[in-house]
Amino acid sequence: MILPKPSEISLETDPRFAFGANWWRFLSRLTAPQIATAEQSIQKLFHRERLDGVTFLDVGSGSGLFSLAANRLGAIVTSIDFDPQSVACAEELRRRYGSGNGWTIQQGSARDQTMMASLGQFDIVYSWGVLHHTGDMWSAIAITAQATRPGGHFCLSIYNDQGAASDRWKIVKQLYVASPSFVRLLIVLAVVVAYECYAIPVNLFRSLMLVIRLKNPLPIWQAWFQSRFGQKERGMYYWTDMVDWVGGWPFEVAKPEEIFRFLRDRGFTLFEMRTVGGRLGCNEFVFRRND
Repeated sequence: MILPKPSEISLETDPRFAFGANWWRFLSRLTAPQIATAEQSIQKLFHRERLDGVTFLDVGSGSGLFSLAANRLGAIVTSIDFDPQSVACAEELRRRYGSGNGWTIQQGSARDQTMMASLGQFDIVYSWGVLHHTGDMWSAIAITAQATRPGGHFCLSIYNDQGAASDRWKIVKQLYVASPSFVRLLIVLAVVVAYECYAIPVNLFRSLMLVIRLKNPLPIWQAWFQSRFGQKERGMYYWTDMVDWVGGWPFEVAKPEEIFRFLRDRGFTLFEMRTVGGRLGCNEFVFRRND
């Protein structure tokens, strides 16, 4: 199939970040090593090499990269996304790299309780960096969690609540989606410059401390270079992530304990968790639904 251009697909009229357009650009640069990295991230998350026969629901599949990774590891995958261009990206990935079997893709919203219920229940429900962009995060989490079968796993990552800093990011994101294209580019560049003006001095200080201790500082700069100009953890790109972060609206946040309590009260037990502390980023969770 020919992947539609961003201008050929319209989203809802309310101001909203065009996630699919960002994934379109990402898809044009996708490489085999990135797919392998995505597969490794799935293997690491579940502590297993294969997912043969496992039913896997990817809610907010975006580019489709992690649906592809799960499918290549043997899972029977269902992908849904609200954004029609993201759906098209997943379909193109399936055409290019998928086996052609065990992977269905459709448009849908995590807030559509009827549609979600119609999908049935799955061994793994995976929603990574998505539900905080739905406009009603807690409802989306509750509905998506119900797609997990008893004994199955619900995997999600949610933006960390930084208090006043998160409130400031909301203003930036609203400004981004309300601005013309050239202003959006300037906003992203400004954020990148500000971020690097912090990161580079920190790396210089860490390097100096290593030199004083007669240790090699080169790995610090190799890691920095790789994260900026190569593929990041989970097979992503720095620029794609930055555009997604700066423009990603709607936008909600939560403290780790809020996510834990919300799902505990709905019959889930925390299986795995990785938090970012008080910093910018997503807290990551794997819950098991009680039998």
